[in-house]
Amino acid sequence: MSRSSELTAAVRARLQYVCDSFFCGDVPSFARFLGFRIPTLTAYLQSTQAIPVDVVMRIAQQTDIRADWLLSGTEPVLKTDFASDAVQQPMTLARSLNSLYPVFSDFVPATAKPRLDIVRYPRRRATKATDVVAGWLYAANGHKKPVVLFVDLPAAQTSRKLILQLLDWSILTGLIYTGRAVRKEVTNAATVGLAGLAKIGAQAGVGFGEAVQRWGELTRRSPLRMAFQRRVSFAADATIGEMIADLGCAANSAEAGAAFGACAYTDLLVVAAQLRELRAAGGVFLSLGSSARAFELLTTVLPSISGTDDALADFLLVFFGARLPDAACKTLRTLGGNAHFLKGDLEHVAEEMRLSCVKVFDGITDDCENDRTDN
Repeated sequence: MSRSSELTAAVRARLQYVCDSFFCGDVPSFARFLGFRIPTLTAYLQSTQAIPVDVVMRIAQQTDIRADWLLSGTEPVLKTDFASDAVQQPMTLARSLNSLYPVFSDFVPATAKPRLDIVRYPRRRATKATDVVAGWLYAANGHKKPVVLFVDLPAAQTSRKLILQLLDWSILTGLIYTGRAVRKEVTNAATVGLAGLAKIGAQAGVGFGEAVQRWGELTRRSPLRMAFQRRVSFAADATIGEMIADLGCAANSAEAGAAFGACAYTDLLVVAAQLRELRAAGGVFLSLGSSARAFELLTTVLPSISGTDDALADFLLVFFGARLPDAACKTLRTLGGNAHFLKGDLEHVAEEMRLSCVKVFDGITDDCENDRTDN
């Protein structure tokens, strides 16, 4: 391979990284943001054709990506990257928010933090991975420890029964949906517009996720509706790439973008509060779908909430998806998370998980009934 071909491949790889990281791999959204024709950008990403320097400069001008990094890989990636030794301020949820959710408790570490191990539930024995996870959920529920669920679009479409079951049993204390997953739940998005919901949310001082719950039209059996009714803390992990089509079509796209940014930051604070509770007492974090997306969120938020001298509890991370690299698992361990992975087709594993939960919780109920009868 010639030197020029190697450089072209490297630039293409970095361009693909930008598309994946900031636009969730959505090439059409990336193209619309840059003002390129979709076939043109697709050709730059997929073919061996050299990418013109003026195209790279145009991308750098319209984004926060440094041209030096795009062309040569010289870090930092972003023009606004902070120094590596910069002190990161802890993220806390403002008390002045107009959220309908209960205000999160202050961070007060428990004096004793029993490790969340699988319990020996009555007459049942864990014979497969989903049974083990169901036991962890039962233990968390019994010890009143937090359980947070992260859901992406494919999981929202294929694992709805499991999500609704966990909400119905009051197992979940927190729920997080990606932007794409949220968009699919709103039935009046075409008429009201998600940009409109973002503006309403920004004016009301709530996150985008809660704005969708309060003012968006949701289907009767939507997990977002049930979470709102049960007062389960909900946040949207939405990126600008996921929402660019909705924000770009707004009458005043700049205003819509600013409103969405304000809502998205509030959502991030809500996630920080959810993980803060999880980190303080131990519990379970379930990820349905993209392990990489969940990892990105965890490693963004956890470092900003664990900067305390008080001892913190370990918690369990269960990924329904592809296994993360060993380096990523090690990073999570340093943040207090013990990662476990459930292999297999997402729809099949989610249904197995639901059946395991039914078996575990129904088994407990049955034995409690038997105990009362014996007495």
